[in-house]
Amino acid sequence: MGLFQRISDSQLLPYTREIVTLHDGGELALDCLEPTDPRTTAENDDRLIIFLLPGLTSCSQTSYVKSLVLAVTKVGATAYVLNNRGLGGVALKTPRTYCATKYEDVMEVIAHLKQKHPKEKMIAIGTSLGGMVLSQYLIGHPVEAKENFFAAMMISICWDPLAGTRSLETPFVNKYIVNYTLTSNLTELAVKHRDVLQRRDCWDFDKVLSSKTLREFDTNFTAPQFGYADVLDYYKDGMVAKRVHHFSIPVFALNAVDDPLIPGDYLPMKEAELEGSNLALIVTERGGKLSQ
Repeated sequence: MGLFQRISDSQLLPYTREIVTLHDGGELALDCLEPTDPRTTAENDDRLIIFLLPGLTSCSQTSYVKSLVLAVTKVGATAYVLNNRGLGGVALKTPRTYCATKYEDVMEVIAHLKQKHPKEKMIAIGTSLGGMVLSQYLIGHPVEAKENFFAAMMISICWDPLAGTRSLETPFVNKYIVNYTLTSNLTELAVKHRDVLQRRDCWDFDKVLSSKTLREFDTNFTAPQFGYADVLDYYKDGMVAKRVHHFSIPVFALNAVDDPLIPGDYLPMKEAELEGSNLALIVTERGGKLSQ
């Protein structure tokens, strides 16, 4: 996943796209890429399905996502990439986006995949925000998760949003480059879908667009949208480090000590070492956020 493995934005992968209509009328795109080498393609009963949940504003054509997808299909697995509402070129149909704690959309997509592939084994991979959402699902529905997946992987996820936002607010690189970029991407998405989002009266959209940090954006947009009292309430609900004992399947997690969004001191290393833990945590000294 290092820079030398990254794929340029101009090199688009030839996904097969399916539009999934959600229970509230919202839509999202589910992109599929099959193995290209018939020698690596297994029979249906033995075929492996990889369900990939990308990061904050990433989609199936984001560079690191494409790198993951090609690695998966190279070994004979079929890759499905979830594009969150409003991403991947799909119009936002309802005034609801996504966040780190709500996984209803993910559950609907999982049910859809199980209907399409009732016999195939499935692994879920979540990167950054996608890993946070996947963790919430695994914790909230351990029995169902065990029925649907035999393993999961988390890459560069923020185990503690409170610690993560504090880290993003420290100068210089974290605050003025990483935090600024993440916030700019989110406000641009809000501008793009403003006409639909303004159907709701839970926010002051001028404040949303004036957000300068991730904490400000979550205060003005994310927390009120999903019914939280304030941003602190939202971040507390997003903390999964102390709840990994609820994982019912093997979970392999990869984090770097120098990740600006989750410093090494806040990784659940002690929890991973507990007897009976299903979490295997791999920690590298370097790597940042998704090797960026």
